[in-house]
Amino acid sequence: GAIDTEKWIIMMVLMLSSLLNIAYLLPIPLRAFLREDGVEQDQGFQVKEAPAPALLALSVTALGCVVLFFYTQPLFELASAFLEASGGYGR
Repeated sequence: GAIDTEKWIIMMVLMLSSLLNIAYLLPIPLRAFLREDGVEQDQGFQVKEAPAPALLALSVTALGCVVLFFYTQPLFELASAFLEASGGYGR
């Protein structure tokens, strides 16, 4: 977009924004996954399985995403019906 229209200022702002996002957000996973040697971990904290309702909600959502990925036609037909009932797009 910005390169094709030769909007160099916009392109530079977007590049600078991306670099600042990397500099701001990258230390979080680095600190979480790459521990330094000699740092003791807290032994009092134990990770437990999520409650059943949370697992059910996540499973239903994931299944819905997979189903909608492979079977888009029913959703498309429903959206088309709403569009026709409302009088068309942009009216």
